Amino acid sequence: MSPKRLTALIPAHNDDYCLDLCLRSAAPHFDEVVVLDDASTDHTPDVIADAARRWPHIRAVLPFSPQPSSLSPQLGWIEARNALLDATDSDWLFWLDSDDVLAEYNAHLLREIAERSERSPVVKLQLTELWGDLHHTTGRLRHYDRCHVFTNRARLGTMLWLGGSAAYLSVAGLAASSAKSQGPLLFHIKGVKPDRRLVERQFVRGWMRARRPGRLADWLPLADLSAEEVHARALRMLLKSKQDRIRPYPADGPALPAVIAQAPQRFEMVYRDGLLADRLDRFPNWPEGGA
Repeated sequence: MSPKRLTALIPAHNDDYCLDLCLRSAAPHFDEVVVLDDASTDHTPDVIADAARRWPHIRAVLPFSPQPSSLSPQLGWIEARNALLDATDSDWLFWLDSDDVLAEYNAHLLREIAERSERSPVVKLQLTELWGDLHHTTGRLRHYDRCHVFTNRARLGTMLWLGGSAAYLSVAGLAASSAKSQGPLLFHIKGVKPDRRLVERQFVRGWMRARRPGRLADWLPLADLSAEEVHARALRMLLKSKQDRIRPYPADGPALPAVIAQAPQRFEMVYRDGLLADRLDRFPNWPEGGA
């Protein structure tokens, strides 16, 4: 029988700006943390190595490729998740993103979910979304995402991640709607990204839908944009998105995890005449990496 340990599986690609927060929040509460470095060109491998020196149960894996690692194509977030299935023999698998931060005050729910998984082998994890900086949200204070889930592999058998612009888990005989929900557990800082990484989001979904070969960076047009153009595009995403309407984080919202509350303010939303108008990068030399 596979060991009954809590395992977090995390795909990462050019996430050095947020991965440290993710790993610092997860490390005390999981028995094993496995991070797949998906062809990163920034300091993501260094962030993982630093965390592994501090917590021996954190380890990095690389996707298999017959090519040298420097030439390996980027898998993308769907195939990276499938590759992570082969990286551990654990049954209790929590699927996280590199921009998820665990709330320590309800981390006890991790083991409770796992130990109840004989009845509910798939459990969707609740999210609180941050956008722009660590003190703003889209208003989505409690929602669920199909790719933030717990799975009991012993109960489910064959699992496969599928999707185009979004990932979903395919399990024989189990409808996605049958997954139970529990939480909140995670703060998703999906919009707390450097300008270049925010703009990349505009292109990545098309890349995933078209299943283009090679690295995302090989065909993204970001190299043709000036820093000013990249910032303008990112700002439009933050301020004009119809789906992600930015607003201050409410005083009665879920308490911010300690690693967020204690983190330096890497980005700051700027108000003029009472209205959101810009975003400052307080760490302009923070490595953004390639696309």
